[in-house]
Amino acid sequence: MNRAPGRKVPALSRGSEPARSDRAATHLFSYPTTVLPPDADREILMPDQDQAELRLSVARLRQEHEDYDVAINAMIQTGCDALRIQRMKKKKLAIKDKITKIEDVIIPDIIA
Repeated sequence: MNRAPGRKVPALSRGSEPARSDRAATHLFSYPTTVLPPDADREILMPDQDQAELRLSVARLRQEHEDYDVAINAMIQTGCDALRIQRMKKKKLAIKDKITKIEDVIIPDIIA
């Protein structure tokens, strides 16, 4: 707290209201209970239709991820170019990241 040297802060007695500057400082450290934090449970706030669309896109991405896995294994078995296999693995990983992000929106982390 930045104060000028020699400036005194008024002491509070029982039943007295804090000075205006003290109330402002108190407000900085108190959190309202009626406002939801930005990372609130999104499942409660998300409409059912939006959640269904996200679940459908996760199912599609999982299928695509599995298809890439099968294709990569086939490429390895046939002795395909290592650079092509590397690119396929990178695409597969990008799909997995998308799945994780969407699942985090559907099922948020709950801090207990």
